[in-house]
Amino acid sequence: MKYALAGGTGARGQRPAPTAPASMVRLGARLLRTDPALALTRRRCVPTRLLGSAFHFRHPDLNEALTHLLTAP
Repeated sequence: MKYALAGGTGARGQRPAPTAPASMVRLGARLLRTDPALALTRRRCVPTRLLGSAFHFRHPDLNEALTHLLTAP
């Protein structure tokens, strides 16, 4: 039985969510109308087009963005 990836340490040093059977991930993806591969495979996303067009991210660092979200009123 395959499981969704949950190894390593999550953002902000937190433990990642427990693993889920791939079949349940596929079912959830179908209900949400999204691609199950987003949860079942590792992805490294780089916003090449945005960076190439001089887009400025308010929070370019994940930890900074999460801190902002978690401390916002």
